[in-house]
Amino acid sequence: MQTLKGFRTCKQCSLSKTRKQVVLGAGVNECDILFIGEAPGIAEEMLGVPITGPTKRLFLRLIKKAAMWVHRTEPTFYFTNVCACRPSDSSGETRVPSGDELWACFQRLEFETKKWVKARKVIFLGRVAEVAAKKLFPEARMLQHPAYLLRCGGESSPDGVKFIRELSEIIKGLCYET
Repeated sequence: MQTLKGFRTCKQCSLSKTRKQVVLGAGVNECDILFIGEAPGIAEEMLGVPITGPTKRLFLRLIKKAAMWVHRTEPTFYFTNVCACRPSDSSGETRVPSGDELWACFQRLEFETKKWVKARKVIFLGRVAEVAAKKLFPEARMLQHPAYLLRCGGESSPDGVKFIRELSEIIKGLCYET
């Protein structure tokens, strides 16, 4: 069986010339929820993981709170991005991936999310992820990305509370034993 390792040397787009490394997904391959974000940031690129630091800590708290709201155990999950390389502008700042970059990464995303990971539910984190991967998962839900929530006041902000409420509904729908 093919593995994700083959995608570490991808040269499908111009990001292969500027990236430090390809950032593939991480988590439990046979999971309850597949989270799909936009693209790695600077810290994620340096560490080679799809979500790190304060954003990851917030993300884990949100999952924990959502599960607690509906008296369920925390779901197992896998986290990946629609673009596996960090897109940056001429000054080195992270930017939104272009359509060509997303298209170049589509084969990797399709393999990773359809053949490598087996998830019961799929959640897009942000509009870019939703637009880029909707064809693969037309039934998936879209929630705000935890990085956005971090900038807008975290879990106690109106958007943070909405995220927890919507994720708790999804977790409840997984039909865990109480």
